[in-house]
Amino acid sequence: MINEDTGEEPTCVVCGAEWACERHLVACLDLTFGECQAGALFERDEEIWSRIDAAFEAHRRPDASRRWDDGDIQWLWEQFKATSFDDRDARNFYYQCVFEVIDRLLARAGASPYPGGAVDEDSAPDFSSSYSLLYAEAPGAVIARTLEILDAALKA
Repeated sequence: MINEDTGEEPTCVVCGAEWACERHLVACLDLTFGECQAGALFERDEEIWSRIDAAFEAHRRPDASRRWDDGDIQWLWEQFKATSFDDRDARNFYYQCVFEVIDRLLARAGASPYPGGAVDEDSAPDFSSSYSLLYAEAPGAVIARTLEILDAALKA
């Protein structure tokens, strides 16, 4: 992994250790392919997915006009409604959208993003990814706060 602007390996914004700092890495989000690669969220991202899926599925109808108070959730709802989950490309685009929202929710919950773009320098051509690296003193607390924010947004 490198900072695409400097060519240097990213470092933890909390302690300066390598980018995969086990104490502070909340999430390494692959925004290109829509998945969590590492960090405290790695084992828990399904909690976020399942809450979003349950809320959206409960309102899925051809004439659904649900309005969400939270702008990120409203944007994701619009993407969800427009997605044909039988179409692999459309489904993959939706997953990218979900991880963009997860990235923003983690930041709203107190995670500090790594400044600058991070990319995987070892990827094959056309398979490189853009990553968001998020850090915190207490990654578990940020994830708990993210779930609280998400629950409140999905109930509104």
